[in-house]
Amino acid sequence: PTADTILADLSQQVGLTICSKPFNSVITAAMAITWTRDPFDRVLVAHAGLNNDILISADQRIQQNYAPTRW
Repeated sequence: PTADTILADLSQQVGLTICSKPFNSVITAAMAITWTRDPFDRVLVAHAGLNNDILISADQRIQQNYAPTRW
Protein backbone atom coordinates (compact mmCIF):
# COMPACT_ATOMS: atom_id res chain seq x y z
CA PRO A 1 0.00 0.00 0.00
CA THR A 2 1.03 3.59 -0.58
CA ALA A 3 1.29 6.28 2.10
CA ASP A 4 -1.87 7.89 0.72
CA THR A 5 -3.76 4.60 1.01
CA ILE A 6 -2.60 4.08 4.57
CA LEU A 7 -3.55 7.64 5.54
CA ALA A 8 -6.97 7.26 3.93
CA ASP A 9 -7.58 3.99 5.78
CA LEU A 10 -6.50 5.42 9.13
CA SER A 11 -8.59 8.51 8.54
CA GLN A 12 -11.65 6.37 7.94
CA GLN A 13 -10.96 3.87 10.74
CA VAL A 14 -9.80 6.11 13.60
CA GLY A 15 -10.27 9.69 12.41
CA LEU A 16 -6.57 10.34 11.85
CA THR A 17 -5.86 13.79 10.42
CA ILE A 18 -2.70 15.49 9.25
CA CYS A 19 -1.53 18.33 11.50
CA SER A 20 -2.02 21.74 9.97
CA LYS A 21 0.59 23.47 12.16
CA PRO A 22 3.54 24.80 10.17
CA PHE A 23 6.63 22.65 10.75
CA ASN A 24 8.58 25.86 11.51
CA SER A 25 6.37 26.37 14.58
CA VAL A 26 7.08 22.84 15.79
CA ILE A 27 10.84 23.24 15.34
CA THR A 28 10.87 26.65 17.02
CA ALA A 29 9.04 25.19 20.03
CA ALA A 30 11.37 22.16 20.03
CA MET A 31 14.43 24.38 20.18
CA ALA A 32 13.12 25.92 23.43
CA ILE A 33 13.00 22.53 25.17
CA THR A 34 16.07 22.22 27.36
CA TRP A 35 15.40 19.14 29.52
CA THR A 36 16.52 16.74 26.78
CA ARG A 37 19.12 16.80 24.05
CA ASP A 38 17.30 14.15 21.99
CA PRO A 39 16.02 15.96 18.89
CA PHE A 40 13.23 13.44 18.30
CA ASP A 41 11.92 13.79 21.86
CA ARG A 42 12.02 17.56 21.45
CA VAL A 43 10.00 17.46 18.23
CA LEU A 44 7.45 14.99 19.63
CA VAL A 45 6.88 16.99 22.81
CA ALA A 46 6.84 20.33 21.00
CA HIS A 47 4.28 19.07 18.51
CA ALA A 48 2.05 17.69 21.25
CA GLY A 49 2.41 20.91 23.24
CA LEU A 50 1.49 23.17 20.32
CA ASN A 51 -1.67 21.16 19.80
CA ASN A 52 -2.42 20.76 23.53
CA ASP A 53 -2.47 17.02 22.92
CA ILE A 54 -1.95 14.07 25.21
CA LEU A 55 1.30 12.32 24.36
CA ILE A 56 1.46 8.55 24.76
CA SER A 57 4.95 7.53 25.84
CA ALA A 58 6.67 5.09 28.19
CA ASP A 59 9.67 7.43 28.39
CA GLN A 60 9.93 8.50 32.04
CA ARG A 61 11.85 11.65 31.22
CA ILE A 62 9.08 12.80 28.90
CA GLN A 63 6.48 11.87 31.52
CA GLN A 64 8.33 13.98 34.13
CA ASN A 65 8.58 17.03 31.88
CA TYR A 66 5.39 17.00 29.83
CA ALA A 67 2.42 16.62 32.18
CA PRO A 68 -0.17 15.46 29.60
CA THR A 69 1.86 12.30 28.92
CA ARG A 70 0.10 8.99 29.48
CA TRP A 71 1.30 5.42 29.49
